[in-house]
Amino acid sequence: MREFFGKGGTQIIVGLWHFAPEAKALVAQKAGLSSEVSRLWFDRAFGSKQCAELAKVG
Repeated sequence: MREFFGKGGTQIIVGLWHFAPEAKALVAQKAGLSSEVSRLWFDRAFGSKQCAELAKVG
């Protein structure tokens, strides 16, 4: 799935796709990151299920 937002120099493209565990490990290795750091950054940026559960009220 791809969505286009804006026009010209302000245009951004957002894409969602499946990220196989093997590809994730290869990208992390090339970036010099552990999978734990990658997960931490993702959860901080987009939230995690655990954080969402903790944030529920009532």
